[in-house]
Amino acid sequence: MPPRKKDVAPNPEVVVIGAGPAGLTAAYALTRRNEPVTVLEADTVVGGISRTVERDGWRFDIGGHRFFTKVPVVEQLWHEILPDEEFLLRPRMSRIYYKGKFIDYPLRALNALQKLGLFESIACILSYVWARIRPPKDQTNYEGWLVARFGWRLYRHFFKSYTEKVWGMPASQMPADWAAQRVKNLSLRTAVLNALLPKRNQKDVTSLIEEFQYPMLGPGMMWERARDLVVDAGGTIEMQAPVTAIIGHAVDFYDELPRLFPAADMRANFAGKPEFAATTAFRNASLQGAYLMLAARALGLDCGGMSGFDNAKVDAEFFPEGRVKSNFLCNLGYGDASKLTPRGPRLPFDEVCRFI
Repeated sequence: MPPRKKDVAPNPEVVVIGAGPAGLTAAYALTRRNEPVTVLEADTVVGGISRTVERDGWRFDIGGHRFFTKVPVVEQLWHEILPDEEFLLRPRMSRIYYKGKFIDYPLRALNALQKLGLFESIACILSYVWARIRPPKDQTNYEGWLVARFGWRLYRHFFKSYTEKVWGMPASQMPADWAAQRVKNLSLRTAVLNALLPKRNQKDVTSLIEEFQYPMLGPGMMWERARDLVVDAGGTIEMQAPVTAIIGHAVDFYDELPRLFPAADMRANFAGKPEFAATTAFRNASLQGAYLMLAARALGLDCGGMSGFDNAKVDAEFFPEGRVKSNFLCNLGYGDASKLTPRGPRLPFDEVCRFI
């Protein structure tokens, strides 16, 4: 990270949604540049799913979060937040539980052969060869992507049930890029080559690494320290602060048109025409709100739009000067999967649209 800049002119405050690794890293980078920043976190602790939970003096991780990267800037950032002496270098031990037996992962040839058995090993290899000859037609989903690289037999043994239990949805409905992120550069071929010709602390294929760094008190230690550094540098972190966006419009938006649309005198079209200006402002605010929701969903966030509330009370509370009128509300975050409902049905195109 570059050093802090001195005497930087004040800039508009940045609001970061979520005090997980991404949010805290963004806030930390901003404070390093003397940028004012506020982080809003819905939970009572920082770190998101990378937090470490403490109970009765014991610390528990929410899943196994290893610190490994091939990007020097990222590693430099980690050691900037936590000093070297607070990192441990640990050997990785991962195993696949298969029919009552534990198979080493990364694969080791003799171990895999003993646990799978000769005939099952041959069947898995033949299944892989067949998938290479006749790959799935659709590799845009998690299932097709993995089958093309491991074959149907290994996919059903080791990937399908685990993946669907973790994510709570059929693997055939999950995007392929999720698999690409979690099984980077790995296929049965590379796994077998590594088993036969292992390289110490394999780094070319992320899934095959044998050593990783780990904070002494768990991954949450990293983000607790990042939180402290952000606050010490003048940033603000608000806990138990879920985000609800108010989408509204400025009633006198046309006063900004000479600056925003200098190509023509558009202000004259709206000045002195309150009904026309209000209709235009409401319509454009609705479009901008829709763009916000599309962008949020593209980032993986859940969005809950709300209308039917008392607009006058919202305006009195948040826009007492009267210049802005609320349109609708939108809750942003990661919803409880057990309570999220599927997308509602849509009317057929032919019923509501026609070409002229």
